Amino acid sequence: MEMPKDTPSGVVKLVQQCWAKNPDERPDFSKIFKSLRSMKT
Repeated sequence: MEMPKDTPSGVVKLVQQCWAKNPDERPDFSKIFKSLRSMKT
């Protein structure tokens, strides 16, 4: 699935990590939260 062209690169990277085929490669919620929090500031 393509992301909109104006999507921030950090969001694109995070979404790609969350969509990893191997569940062990996906970030846990605390890592997702930290990533989103750092993007906000």
